[in-house]
Amino acid sequence: MTFWKPIVSAMLLLGLVCTDLTAQHTQLPNNGFERWPANTTDKSTTSVPEGWHSFSDNAGKYSSMSNTNSSARSTSHVKGSYSCKIIARHVNLLVYHVNANGALTTGQMIVNSTSPTNDGNYIFSDVKNQYGHKAAYSFTGRPDSVSIWVKFERSSTNGPNKERSFKATFKAHLHTNVPYKDVPSHTMSVPQAGKVGNVYGEMASPNSSTTTTYTTSWKKFAFPFVYYDADNKVIANPTLGNTTAPTHILASFSTNKKNGGGCYKDALYIDELWCRYNKKLSYMRVGGYELSAPELAALNAEAYASADGDGANTGGVATYVFPEPIMGETFPIVYAEAESGLIRGIETLHQASRVEPYTELRVEHNDGSYYTFIVRFLTGEKALVEN
Repeated sequence: MTFWKPIVSAMLLLGLVCTDLTAQHTQLPNNGFERWPANTTDKSTTSVPEGWHSFSDNAGKYSSMSNTNSSARSTSHVKGSYSCKIIARHVNLLVYHVNANGALTTGQMIVNSTSPTNDGNYIFSDVKNQYGHKAAYSFTGRPDSVSIWVKFERSSTNGPNKERSFKATFKAHLHTNVPYKDVPSHTMSVPQAGKVGNVYGEMASPNSSTTTTYTTSWKKFAFPFVYYDADNKVIANPTLGNTTAPTHILASFSTNKKNGGGCYKDALYIDELWCRYNKKLSYMRVGGYELSAPELAALNAEAYASADGDGANTGGVATYVFPEPIMGETFPIVYAEAESGLIRGIETLHQASRVEPYTELRVEHNDGSYYTFIVRFLTGEKALVEN
């Protein structure tokens, strides 16, 4: 996917202004899972990280019978000091013994059925704060993808097939200011009022031939966001012009892709959850010279690394030295295209001159993050000295 944009458009920037000026969030809350309630201990299995929700504040017909959380703070981590561990558990609903997936969400949990797969059980963005839990998260960004670090722990009990893996899920829905739902029977393509885009990721744990509980090492997963038009059709090349600005995001984790699936005490550790705003280049031309794929890849890798690609992912700088010496006063024009169509634009911050022989471009994304790409030129005199 390419996006031609040599300068930042003032009209486009004005179009990014959100009507809700109180919340300009472009990342999910507490996405490093470092902030927990003050009384949290690492042995607790009922603590929820700040900004998220679990079963303790659920609602619905059977809420009082299923109000024990399924998450815990863990000192196993990728960065920082903590991660979040979500654990599958047994829930007694009247005469039913239900295997409930470990779950964590930014939304409101509703439990109206004793069957885990019934659509009476769902989560939704409670934008009107109907249940008083502030279970709706304002969000204004339009990311390209999401990345997550996870680790799996398989139960050694309660399952006829001990030699098996399980698939955990991460889902996120970008939507407008409506009580947006995620129900068991919904897929990514189901139409719904307020729909902007979504991501659906399955994370498979490895198989094991042992019959004891095992914990795997941390693994990074990445999943793309998919955007939809007003007719619920996938937008092949999303831009800020052909997508809708969201006001909220509804995100959730589950220990199993099947509601009620897996085994009691299956667990998923999660850490470093980042919405990614891709600022890499897909093309660069300096005068009549087009950078090769390896040259472009090296430039993108340098920018990504210097920006701490697994962190805020902003401020990356990469430099390309043009191999041909410039003998006169005229320097080649640098033209570039970005991989993402969801950027605000590519701005020329500095045009090369004899006094300052470099051209500087900035790729700015809609979350305000940016990469800077610099093309340095050798003048005739410098080229003779260096050669």
